[in-house]
Amino acid sequence: IKVVGKTKKEHMKNEIKSLHELADIFPMYHNYFVDSAEDKDHCAILLRYIEGEDLKCLLDKKCTKNMVMCLYRMLFTKLQMFHDQRITHGDVKPQNFYSYIDPKDGMVKLKLIDTETCTFHKTLQKIDDIKRLRSLYYYLPDNPRSSTFFKNKDEAFVFFRYLDHYSLACFMLYLLKPDVY
Repeated sequence: IKVVGKTKKEHMKNEIKSLHELADIFPMYHNYFVDSAEDKDHCAILLRYIEGEDLKCLLDKKCTKNMVMCLYRMLFTKLQMFHDQRITHGDVKPQNFYSYIDPKDGMVKLKLIDTETCTFHKTLQKIDDIKRLRSLYYYLPDNPRSSTFFKNKDEAFVFFRYLDHYSLACFMLYLLKPDVY
């Protein structure tokens, strides 16, 4: 169960919307989202519990180059599945890759979680729909409204796709050489 207050309600609503859209595309999300509830002060979602762990646990472990390369291929493939469907995640980090053993086939699976920052290219109507990453907006002193860096949604998709890959590369570099940071 994930509960947020007034200031994060918009984020939670975006996550609920994203989970519904992901379930229509990827079978592994179909039973993940269970329900949601909202009142004037809170928003909550109920997600199905899956036995496993996020990849944050790897941050404190010594990883060989072969381990990092194998993990990178797995994570890159998962991310590429999103990008092939013209979806960007927008918050790629170890905590948002969840590893578990699928009870149906006994195979290790990866799921990208925390989908509140996902952008679905096909559902964007106008460039202002991408207000989900405030750090990618700038403010001008004479203009209290935020302005976007992008001229159209295709340009935004390319940027966010590169941002996903850059975030993944930083995570992999940290696993290989923690002293870099």
